[in-house]
Amino acid sequence: GFAQFVVDGVSEEQWKAIGPLPRRHGILAALLEEGRTERLADVRRDPRFKRWPAAHPDMSDFIGLPVRHGDETIAALFLANKRCPHPENTCGFTEEDEELLG
Repeated sequence: GFAQFVVDGVSEEQWKAIGPLPRRHGILAALLEEGRTERLADVRRDPRFKRWPAAHPDMSDFIGLPVRHGDETIAALFLANKRCPHPENTCGFTEEDEELLG
Protein backbone atom coordinates (compact mmCIF):
# COMPACT_ATOMS: atom_id res chain seq x y z
CA GLY A 1 0.00 0.00 0.00
CA PHE A 2 0.89 3.64 0.19
CA ALA A 3 3.00 4.98 3.06
CA GLN A 4 0.98 8.19 3.15
CA PHE A 5 -2.12 9.38 1.33
CA VAL A 6 -3.04 13.07 1.61
CA VAL A 7 -6.54 14.14 0.58
CA ASP A 8 -8.47 17.38 0.29
CA GLY A 9 -12.16 17.84 -0.40
CA VAL A 10 -13.24 14.83 1.68
CA SER A 11 -14.61 15.23 5.20
CA GLU A 12 -12.92 13.43 8.09
CA GLU A 13 -16.07 11.36 8.56
CA GLN A 14 -16.11 10.33 4.90
CA TRP A 15 -12.36 9.57 4.96
CA LYS A 16 -12.85 7.22 7.93
CA ALA A 17 -15.79 5.53 6.17
CA ILE A 18 -13.66 4.88 3.07
CA GLY A 19 -11.39 2.63 5.11
CA PRO A 20 -7.72 1.67 4.83
CA LEU A 21 -5.25 3.31 2.47
CA PRO A 22 -5.48 2.07 -1.09
CA ARG A 23 -3.23 -0.72 -2.27
CA ARG A 24 -0.94 -0.12 -5.20
CA HIS A 25 -3.12 -1.13 -8.11
CA GLY A 26 -4.97 0.48 -10.97
CA ILE A 27 -4.25 3.97 -12.20
CA LEU A 28 -2.44 5.15 -9.06
CA ALA A 29 -0.01 2.24 -9.33
CA ALA A 30 0.52 3.04 -13.01
CA LEU A 31 1.47 6.61 -12.10
CA LEU A 32 4.15 5.29 -9.75
CA GLU A 33 5.37 2.38 -11.86
CA GLU A 34 5.19 3.83 -15.38
CA GLY A 35 6.10 7.37 -14.38
CA ARG A 36 3.96 9.17 -16.94
CA THR A 37 1.15 11.69 -16.70
CA GLU A 38 -2.41 10.44 -17.18
CA ARG A 39 -5.30 12.64 -18.31
CA LEU A 40 -8.62 10.78 -18.45
CA ALA A 41 -12.12 11.88 -19.43
CA ASP A 42 -13.60 9.31 -17.03
CA VAL A 43 -11.36 7.40 -14.65
CA ARG A 44 -14.08 4.75 -14.21
CA ARG A 45 -13.86 3.78 -17.89
CA ASP A 46 -10.12 3.15 -17.87
CA PRO A 47 -9.30 -0.58 -18.14
CA ARG A 48 -6.95 -0.29 -15.12
CA PHE A 49 -9.79 0.92 -12.89
CA LYS A 50 -10.89 -1.75 -10.41
CA ARG A 51 -13.41 -0.39 -7.92
CA TRP A 52 -13.80 2.02 -5.03
CA PRO A 53 -14.93 1.38 -1.48
CA ALA A 54 -18.65 2.10 -0.98
CA ALA A 55 -18.02 5.44 0.77
CA HIS A 56 -15.54 6.70 -1.87
CA PRO A 57 -16.59 9.98 -3.52
CA ASP A 58 -17.52 9.68 -7.18
CA MET A 59 -14.80 10.81 -9.59
CA SER A 60 -14.90 11.29 -13.33
CA ASP A 61 -12.32 13.39 -15.17
CA PHE A 62 -8.84 12.88 -13.79
CA ILE A 63 -5.28 14.12 -14.10
CA GLY A 64 -2.43 12.37 -12.35
CA LEU A 65 1.30 12.78 -12.55
CA PRO A 66 4.35 11.25 -10.97
CA VAL A 67 6.51 13.29 -8.58
CA ARG A 68 10.17 12.59 -9.21
CA HIS A 69 13.45 13.00 -7.42
CA GLY A 70 16.03 12.64 -10.16
CA ASP A 71 15.06 9.51 -12.10
CA GLU A 72 13.10 8.00 -9.21
CA THR A 73 9.32 8.36 -8.89
CA ILE A 74 8.72 9.05 -5.20
CA ALA A 75 5.04 10.04 -5.18
CA ALA A 76 2.01 10.72 -7.31
CA LEU A 77 -0.29 13.73 -7.41
CA PHE A 78 -3.79 13.51 -8.79
CA LEU A 79 -6.82 15.74 -9.12
CA ALA A 80 -10.33 14.81 -10.19
CA ASN A 81 -13.65 16.39 -11.10
CA LYS A 82 -12.47 19.69 -12.56
CA ARG A 83 -15.25 22.21 -12.12
CA CYS A 84 -15.54 23.71 -15.57
CA PRO A 85 -17.86 23.25 -18.52
CA HIS A 86 -16.58 20.69 -21.02
CA PRO A 87 -18.19 18.44 -23.63
CA GLU A 88 -19.38 15.03 -22.47
CA ASN A 89 -16.75 12.26 -22.69
CA THR A 90 -13.91 14.77 -22.67
CA CYS A 91 -11.51 15.58 -19.89
CA GLY A 92 -11.93 18.93 -18.17
CA PHE A 93 -8.19 18.91 -17.46
CA THR A 94 -6.06 20.42 -20.20
CA GLU A 95 -2.47 20.47 -21.38
CA GLU A 96 -2.21 23.81 -19.58
CA ASP A 97 -3.23 22.12 -16.30
CA GLU A 98 -0.62 19.44 -16.94
CA GLU A 99 2.09 22.06 -17.47
CA LEU A 100 1.01 23.98 -14.36
CA LEU A 101 1.15 20.85 -12.19
CA GLY A 102 4.40 19.57 -13.71
